[in-house]
Amino acid sequence: MKLREKYTLEETCGACPEAYDVYLDGECVANLRLRHGCFTARVGEQEVYEAYPEGDGIFDFDERDFYIYTALRHIDAVVDNDGLKGMLDQDEEEPADPTEVPWDRFEM
Repeated sequence: MKLREKYTLEETCGACPEAYDVYLDGECVANLRLRHGCFTARVGEQEVYEAYPEGDGIFDFDERDFYIYTALRHIDAVVDNDGLKGMLDQDEEEPADPTEVPWDRFEM
C-alpha cells in the first residue's frame, strides 16, 4: 500500500507552527511540526525525522510535499517496525528533490 493511501493527515495549525496529526486506521500515530525553521516528525515521544526547510513557521509552496513525504517514510518505518529498508512499496522510489515527490499535493 502506498503511503498516501495508508496515512491520513489532519492539519492542526496552518502556520507558526504548521502542524499535522498523522492517522493510521483512524488512530493518531504521529505528528508533524514546522516551527522556527525546524521540521520534526514524532511517533509518541520519539523523534523519527528532523529537517531544516526554507520555510520558518510554514513551508514554502514548493517544499511541503517533499518534507511530508520523507517524514511519512520515517514514520512508516517505526510504525511497521520494518526498519528504513522496508519503508517503500516496490513501485515507489525515494525522491531526489522536492520537485520529484511521486504524488500530487495533499488535499487539506
